[in-house]
Amino acid sequence: MRIAKKATKGKGKQWKRGESSSCNPSTNKFRQKVRLAASAEPSSNASELTTNAIEAHNVLLLEKCSLNADSDSKSDTGTFASLWSNCSNSSFDKLINNWQPSSILHKEMLAVLAAVTEAIRENGGKESETEYFAALIATLDTLETEEALTATFSLLNMVVKRLPTPVLRLKFSDSCEIFRKHLNEYVEKENSTLLRCLISCVAAFLRAQEIAVWNLSHTQQIFKDILYLTTHSKPRVRKAAHKAVINILKGSVIVVTGQVTHHPVSSLTAEFCTRVIEETRVKDSIRVALHMLNLIKDILVVLNTSDIKHCCETILRMMTLGNVLIVTSSFQVFYNFFKTQSKSEALNCELNMKIIKALYDYQPSVNDTQPISAWLTLMKQAHICLFLKSRDQCLLSIPKLVKASVSCWLSDSNSIYSTVEECLKDVINICLRPTVSEISINAMQDIFDTFEKCFSYQYIAAWGSLCNVLSLIFEVFGPQYPDAFRNTLKNLSEMRESYDFKFSVELHRCVASAVKHMGPEIVLNVISLKMDLNDNNFNRSWLLPVLRDSVKDANLGFFVSYFIPLSKEIELKIDELNKSGNIAQIKVYSVLNSQIWSLLPSFCNNPRDLIPSFKLIARHLGQMLRRNSDLHVYILKALRLLISSNLSNETNKAELMRYAKNFLPILLKSYSSKDDVCAKDERLLIFENIKAFLSIADTETFNEQYTNLMKNFSRLKQEEDVNDSFRKYVLLDVLRAFIPCIKNEESITNIYNEIVIPFITNEMDKKSQKKGYQLIEEIIKSAPSNYIVKEAMRFLLKSLSTIVKSAKFAPLRSLKFVIENDLIKGKHEKAFLLELGLKEAISSLVGSSMKTKTAAYDLLIAIVNSYEDISQANERLLQQLENSDGETQSAIISALSKLLNEFKDRFSADEKANLLKRVLNEATHRHFRFKIKELLTAFIRKFGFEEIVKITPERYRKMLRSIRKIEARKTKDKSDKDSEISAVRSRKTNDINDLLEDSSEDEIDDDSLETMKRPIKRLRSDTYIAENQQYEEVLDLLDLDASKKILSTNPLQKKQNNESNLGFKISEDGKLIIEEPNEEKSRGVKRKSMDDEEEEENDEEMVVEKPPVLQYKPGGSGIHRPIEKSSPKMKFGDEYKSDKAAGDMKRKGKPDPFAYVQTKAQKVCGNRNRKI
Repeated sequence: MRIAKKATKGKGKQWKRGESSSCNPSTNKFRQKVRLAASAEPSSNASELTTNAIEAHNVLLLEKCSLNADSDSKSDTGTFASLWSNCSNSSFDKLINNWQPSSILHKEMLAVLAAVTEAIRENGGKESETEYFAALIATLDTLETEEALTATFSLLNMVVKRLPTPVLRLKFSDSCEIFRKHLNEYVEKENSTLLRCLISCVAAFLRAQEIAVWNLSHTQQIFKDILYLTTHSKPRVRKAAHKAVINILKGSVIVVTGQVTHHPVSSLTAEFCTRVIEETRVKDSIRVALHMLNLIKDILVVLNTSDIKHCCETILRMMTLGNVLIVTSSFQVFYNFFKTQSKSEALNCELNMKIIKALYDYQPSVNDTQPISAWLTLMKQAHICLFLKSRDQCLLSIPKLVKASVSCWLSDSNSIYSTVEECLKDVINICLRPTVSEISINAMQDIFDTFEKCFSYQYIAAWGSLCNVLSLIFEVFGPQYPDAFRNTLKNLSEMRESYDFKFSVELHRCVASAVKHMGPEIVLNVISLKMDLNDNNFNRSWLLPVLRDSVKDANLGFFVSYFIPLSKEIELKIDELNKSGNIAQIKVYSVLNSQIWSLLPSFCNNPRDLIPSFKLIARHLGQMLRRNSDLHVYILKALRLLISSNLSNETNKAELMRYAKNFLPILLKSYSSKDDVCAKDERLLIFENIKAFLSIADTETFNEQYTNLMKNFSRLKQEEDVNDSFRKYVLLDVLRAFIPCIKNEESITNIYNEIVIPFITNEMDKKSQKKGYQLIEEIIKSAPSNYIVKEAMRFLLKSLSTIVKSAKFAPLRSLKFVIENDLIKGKHEKAFLLELGLKEAISSLVGSSMKTKTAAYDLLIAIVNSYEDISQANERLLQQLENSDGETQSAIISALSKLLNEFKDRFSADEKANLLKRVLNEATHRHFRFKIKELLTAFIRKFGFEEIVKITPERYRKMLRSIRKIEARKTKDKSDKDSEISAVRSRKTNDINDLLEDSSEDEIDDDSLETMKRPIKRLRSDTYIAENQQYEEVLDLLDLDASKKILSTNPLQKKQNNESNLGFKISEDGKLIIEEPNEEKSRGVKRKSMDDEEEEENDEEMVVEKPPVLQYKPGGSGIHRPIEKSSPKMKFGDEYKSDKAAGDMKRKGKPDPFAYVQTKAQKVCGNRNRKI
């Protein structure tokens, strides 16, 4: 079969005619690999690398050795590099391990290293760092090419970092002369790699010098040479010099060992930076100034106080230029400085205050997003630094910061609102929260007044952020000064009731914080509910859910005095409405009453006044439990919270104990009611309350209720002929609540023999059997002696095989309790129990309910915990796995996965491998190969192909390679699609010439290329000055507020207003312009009728148009939005189709019926791409 060339991926390598079996092909990649493998064999001790290295070096230069990128294995090239150089010093591991055959520099470095290594060995050296350094320095004079010199200095850069400090000090003068000579020679050339290596070598020597050496002018001149390179035009050289200066000032031996506090040349560095900045300020060289600011940002922390002051003054003078890049970079310098100098003595409190005061003069405009955000972040950090140095000075300066920050809420940017909010929150948390007990209300009044002013409509867009900040204010200062925020709460309520308020969530959170930290009394005293039951006015009903979620540790008496009377009024209103039959209003008031009673659990959560207040409401609660079933849920939850939150408080517990005798009969009677009176969910809540009251009841009350319960059981036995199963189940549940509180062994034994055993042995009633096993569970957990536990366990183990699956969760939980508490002491008995428990847990995982499976998993974990060696439990599970059917195997695998997840730290790597090997056999691999592929795909996406292929068995390598190809194809397709979309979106069609340029690339000739060139816009940072154009005033640059009028964005470029104005014009000041219709002008207005194409005689007919009448036009949002009438969409050419015949018809006044391309660049590009 013959295949066309275009159908293949490419022409590839083709044989020339007559050379199909050439013995000397042009490409001999595989032969070269064989040669390399032969030459890479370990050599003898007497190496011949002195002569061979030079020859190999020449071969590499001539590119006759196959050290190219076509090599298939990275490990092969690494082996070649290490064996070829024969170097054993670890200083050059970076070169050996990261060897790149395509790099010319690496080839040069390898050749030089091999030659130097051989020379050291011939002289009997030990290949130490000092020997390599001496040998490399000695070879510098013999090198002739720049490539060899670069390779040598690169090797020197590796070895100098490991030289001992005495060697660095001894060879400092001679070595630095060599380095300086080459620095001066190549500083203006293009070889940045050589310059970077020289800078690093000089810095390594300088870091090791003593104080006396640093005081010499020669040493300082060497340092200045590096310092000058921080303004180099090449970024890599400049970065290397920058890093060298920082390492010298921070990492020198004299600084690290504590010999000096500040480096001897730190002042010299500061003087250099300030001088360069001053020169650039005069010459207006922004680029160099930015480089110096970047350097100062890193060195400012190591300067002394005088140098810090001088640098800060220079930076502040530079900021007066108003360039946005300079200003933002300066802010970054100060921010980094304050962040690192909080505990340093170089920045004293006085200097910190002066910098803060000066920075207020450089506050940017509130509409300049980037600079104002940087300024706020800087001022926040400056005050935090001041707080750590002097709390009193910081507290005095915070009100001014709050005023300046709040003024930024007048901006139009949402990002600035978030920045201000974050700034104020950090200042409150870090600076004000620790000192809240030391601050007087008078000192904080300025801050509170500042926030009060933000309730005006100027700040309406920032009210959400204001509520978030006030929420934190209430949290910090609410408990200390609750009366100081009455006016604030009043403003919040008015703001909530304002028209079209958009920040309800934030305001509710703010009021909830006030309720939580100041109490509901203060909040409701200011923000009253205002419920007028006669007018159905519930405007403040939003407070009820807020109170429900935020009240805690409150006064229960407030609920009694405030909400109970309100609830009674609502109930009276409901009774009146029942008489009139107004069902809708009854529903509204019932919901309102439920919301009021939903507050009771919150007030009962650890109340402050339980003893004086509970007696006022206890009787009312009992009455509500008897008659009003709609509110039972809230009352039951409240009673349970009262008991649980006061178990550790003996006084409150004794008070609640007095009322147990009143509530227990009511609860037991409600629990015994039928389902039509008491729902199933409500019965569960009642059962929990019964258990809670029994736990605190006194002995007399408990014995009385227990005696009544036993009488009911006796009566039930006497009435065996009556089939009252509901009553029987209720009595068994109540008995389950009593058992944990029974301390008499005789009573427990009587219950076990007289009640539990008969019900369990009744095979006709499965539900009674289930409740019987639940009773056994409670007996085992709370039995006063071991005798009854052994009896219950003996019966339980005998009946395990006959228990129905719906009742199996209780025996499993009983086994778990016995194993965890080690109630079975005998060794053989314990082993038998573990074996039986493991078997029952596995069988319970097959076809059981979720409750039973949960109990089975818990039992498995308890069994494994009881084993000293976890492998014993795994081995038993694996043995059952091999001898089980399909469902049981699935359950065992689920159990193993649960154990592996629970005890992942106790499984060794070998145990995990053995577990996977035995679980994932060959049959499993075949059935789940697609799942395995999905797992491997996920691993490759997360960890990469190279990492996964190392730890994956050989049989999955083919699958891994397939996955890699598929993922690479997906990535390529996605990138191609994204590039096509971005290319289409980036095209702008300005006129018809641009459209024609995009429509067909084949029709473009060379002569028209110049006409299609478009001007390229360069990105630059523009600065705009906001002047008062109304009065034609020129900006005074000497004014302190001038920085606020210098912007980085053009404020005149306003966003297009898409909102409709209801058909009216808008003046400049925002007023509606309504024009009266002029009848004289409207009369006789003539226009040409061009709409009707079929009336040819009326082309020049003059018609009189009626005067326009003012009428409503749709516009705005909501019901006023404009609604377009839907019209059938027409395809291109539909207007030419004839109704009476086939084909197209020519229409008057329209072009001929041909196909016309839409003038849209996206359509054209799409057609062109499809054509390609």
